[in-house]
Amino acid sequence: MSAWRTRRGLGRAQRSVLDHIGETPLVELRNLVDESRGRIFAKLESANPSGSKDDRVAKQLLEDALAAGVLQRCQTVVAAVDGTMAKALAMACAVHRNPLIVVLSRSEPSPGTAALEMLGCEVVWVDSGSAGAPGRVSFEDREQCRQEARRLATMTGAFDADLLCNSSAFRAHRLGTGVEILRQLKGELGGFVDFVRTGATLAGCTATFHEFDPSIRCYAVEPVGAAALSGEPVIVPEHGIDGGGLGLAVLPLLDTTQLAGFVPVSREEAHAATRELARKEGLCADLATGASLVAALRLLDGECFGYTLAVIVRRDALRDGVSLSAESELEREAERAA
Repeated sequence: MSAWRTRRGLGRAQRSVLDHIGETPLVELRNLVDESRGRIFAKLESANPSGSKDDRVAKQLLEDALAAGVLQRCQTVVAAVDGTMAKALAMACAVHRNPLIVVLSRSEPSPGTAALEMLGCEVVWVDSGSAGAPGRVSFEDREQCRQEARRLATMTGAFDADLLCNSSAFRAHRLGTGVEILRQLKGELGGFVDFVRTGATLAGCTATFHEFDPSIRCYAVEPVGAAALSGEPVIVPEHGIDGGGLGLAVLPLLDTTQLAGFVPVSREEAHAATRELARKEGLCADLATGASLVAALRLLDGECFGYTLAVIVRRDALRDGVSLSAESELEREAERAA
């Protein structure tokens, strides 16, 4: 075979950036985990084009909506999303030539609107109506953004991409992430541990894993003080792990009866694990990834001793300019409070 040819078409040119979403690497965390305790594999969703697992959801959402006829070519999409999901959706809309309006709360700590504007996205700001900590988006803030998105959709005829309730988010991980993990591990998976945001990743992967083997144990990771899914009262709504702990006891996309359990993790634990992941495995990830790693390590010391577990590396913190320094985090919080 000629040196320039690739096996099975891998690495070949694609029609658009969206064709490079998925088929992300799965790597074992051998420096962090003593194999006598078990094994942890990290699914590097940070390898997707925009740097997060949200690329899968954005692509699936638009494809499903176009196929169902609820979204037309060149029709405007409106979404109350922030962070990596906003960037992923802006990327997908740019490729499909659907204008995008993103609704953001003014409490958003680091909106990254420059990237959104470069991708042709219009940003609509909503004033914060909550009394939460400065620079932190509360559940009330997110709900106000969702209401504004619905109002804009009704007023303009735009398609409302409601990620909290949209089944395409579930399908993206049911048909993609979960299937890839099983294939990459040749079915030798004992459990899956995931920090919960909307619940789509955990729900989709759990459905795939249980169809393959109902004994695979799947766990929801929640912030300490905001573990509403496990039935605990929300006493720390400003828990500091961005994107999760929404304060909802029920998530539309997640059936908690299918889960083996819930693992609460503090921001401090997640931060420490994120630093260890970078320094021992060379992976720069966000606090949600650190929380999942803390939970997985805890489970290997308990009910999942000897298991092979999988976690998701959600985004590349280095690419997004997120500091791993605890001192920098404290300085930023002091500035917000001032």
